[in-house]
Amino acid sequence: MREPLLNGIKVVDLGSFIAAPAAATVMADFGAEVVKVEPPDGDGYRRLLAGAEVDHFWLLTSRNKRGLALDLKSAGGADVLHRLVGWADVFVTNYRESLLDRLGLGYETLKATNPRLIYAHVSGYGRAGPEAARPAFDTTAWWGRSGLQEFTRDPQAPPIISAPGMGDHATAMALFGAVMAALYRRERTGEGAFVGTSLLANGIWSNGMVLQAMLAGDDWSTAKHEGERPRQALAGLYRTRDDRWVQLALLNPVKEWPPFTEAMLHPEWQQDARFATPADRLAHGDALGLLIAEAVAGLTLEEFRSRMDGRGLTYGYAAHNRELVADPQLLDNGMLIATDETEGVYTRTIANPIQVSGERPRVPSRAPEIGQHSVDILRDIGCGADEIDGWLAAGVVRQAEAGADPA
Repeated sequence: MREPLLNGIKVVDLGSFIAAPAAATVMADFGAEVVKVEPPDGDGYRRLLAGAEVDHFWLLTSRNKRGLALDLKSAGGADVLHRLVGWADVFVTNYRESLLDRLGLGYETLKATNPRLIYAHVSGYGRAGPEAARPAFDTTAWWGRSGLQEFTRDPQAPPIISAPGMGDHATAMALFGAVMAALYRRERTGEGAFVGTSLLANGIWSNGMVLQAMLAGDDWSTAKHEGERPRQALAGLYRTRDDRWVQLALLNPVKEWPPFTEAMLHPEWQQDARFATPADRLAHGDALGLLIAEAVAGLTLEEFRSRMDGRGLTYGYAAHNRELVADPQLLDNGMLIATDETEGVYTRTIANPIQVSGERPRVPSRAPEIGQHSVDILRDIGCGADEIDGWLAAGVVRQAEAGADPA
């Protein structure tokens, strides 16, 4: 049986919340040995769902990892981490650089400890510039600061708040790719590397099409909000009879216009002079949009889908989360996967979005309790029993009690 893709790669996850730790999650999925380092009272991410009986976020992001509870502010904490870094291939963090420097965990310091180390860092707004030190979450940096939040709002309506972790998970995949590139280079040169990305950089990349136009002086946001751009009726949102929303994406108007009019039971639109050419349909977008809205409003979602699918037309619809958990498209493509538990709240989880031929990601196991594997990890990196006992007694390291309640 083939070894997992990242078998033998050792990763130290000194991140908090999502963007950096989620990159380590993908590495763990593909067989890397990941040690999750957190304070003795636990990562604050554990408490994000305050009052909830189950910390669903923690279960998702910390699966397949071993847990080490370590007080980095204590006299011996930094020494323990340096020894762990000497064992590791990859160090992942999203701590602010000022804090990392105070803790003696900056790139140059850890590079001296382990020259082959891949040091992977996520910042909020980038490592330079007037906002480099600002604290950030994905909703502030990836969503708000990037222009995505402003561009996607409806005219005259306030902006909306992003979904939890929406930008973090996208940023995590960028960091994962950077780590893989650095590991590949290390195979050829033997040298470690610093790799980094930011929430803002990934938001800017996600908003790249709008910003590329803006670089040329074409401000789509202002035109959209002031009604200066013609309505794209064949790429609009429409409500069905059963109160569902569908999104048209008919970007090949010459080919798709005739079958679309038939799908809407209005072939006479093809003879309407206002809609004779793609340019005409764009110029009379408001009128066409009203006709489409009326036609869609007479159909249920399933009726609309049947008519569109039967003609190979491109569209989408706003899915409900309660539908997705049993969605055959997700199940058939392995987007929702079974864990190693057969009962309880953690029998299934979400797969990472990468597929590699011949590779089967690790079956997800439950995220660790605070300090669940502390002693075993320290033994594995060569620490002696007396050292470990001293750290435990001094509160430098915490070991979870046997039989602690799962997350």
